[in-house]
Amino acid sequence: MRTLRQREWLWLVPILLIAAGLAIRLLNFDLLWGDEVLSYDHANLPPYSQVDLWAQLQRLIERFPTQSPAYFVLLKLWGGLVGVERLAIRSLSVLLGMVVIAMTYRLGTTMVNKRVGLYAAVVLAGSTLMIYYMHEA
Repeated sequence: MRTLRQREWLWLVPILLIAAGLAIRLLNFDLLWGDEVLSYDHANLPPYSQVDLWAQLQRLIERFPTQSPAYFVLLKLWGGLVGVERLAIRSLSVLLGMVVIAMTYRLGTTMVNKRVGLYAAVVLAGSTLMIYYMHEA
């Protein structure tokens, strides 16, 4: 039974690799634009002012009360881990996109069956909008 479950996940691997390849080729293609620069600012990455994590959270909650600060906190932690260059910061979106595709497969498999989960993952991985946002910071 365990080997059958492992083989089911093998169908997801090429889908994830293709999606990652499509997104990664665009990571360093264009310059940072408005929303990405705002992400740098909201995440308090260099060259913007450096404050500690709690001060950053308070600032985000005060300035943007309707927006969750979770992405910006994660971006700050990611920037501390891999660096703050354009390629490094955008790689977080690729990683999160891969997690979303895998979770879509899992949700479709759990809710309906394995074939629906696989089709949902293929549709999401092949979506031009998904690929576009997987390379945006």
